[in-house]
Amino acid sequence: MLVLLGLTAGRTLDEARQPRLVSDGAPLYWGETAGGGSDGLSPGAPLYVPPATAHGGGSAQGWTQPVDAPVVSGFRTPERPGHDGVDFGAARYTPIVAAASGTVISSYCDAIDVRDGSAWGCHRDGDPNLTSGCGWHVDIIHSGQEITRYCHMVSQPLVGVGDFVTTGQELGQVGSTGNSSGPHLHFEVHVNGDPGPGGAVDPETWMSDRGAPLGGWW
Repeated sequence: MLVLLGLTAGRTLDEARQPRLVSDGAPLYWGETAGGGSDGLSPGAPLYVPPATAHGGGSAQGWTQPVDAPVVSGFRTPERPGHDGVDFGAARYTPIVAAASGTVISSYCDAIDVRDGSAWGCHRDGDPNLTSGCGWHVDIIHSGQEITRYCHMVSQPLVGVGDFVTTGQELGQVGSTGNSSGPHLHFEVHVNGDPGPGGAVDPETWMSDRGAPLGGWW
């Protein structure tokens, strides 16, 4: 079982375990197994949290990868020709950030039960065989009319339609809602303002060309 702890500079592990809102700094997420501490940390030990920086620092062109994780499934591979994005193999609750600044144009739950067309909902994980849709997701349109899409979030996104977001701003966290077989981020890039399959391009090529190669913070 994964326990999420909000940690900020100067806060001890014991303090972070208390059920209260952390409001004195930007939280980090630290995973602890149910049996005790991890990474050599122990109750009462002081925690050093370095000053916050943009995820990966961002490229000179203003882009950054949306999650700190490897790509585990590519764009329109022979095995998945209809896969219009890439999948990052990230753990549940891993933060998802905006790949570039822009305006949110979509933010809702897209999860349908394919057996009868009813709402599957995003209050539970999806099923790869029984659920269609992106689950909790966000679409952002950028200055060049590119659209980026972030799918399968664990809960309602932190941003809504009309919000302006900046490069590296947290949008939500990795989950498995919608058509999903397990926690991951499905990430798409579309050009010419076209959110459909005709506008989709390979995110790995697109991001690499903009100085933000996918696969881990650089």
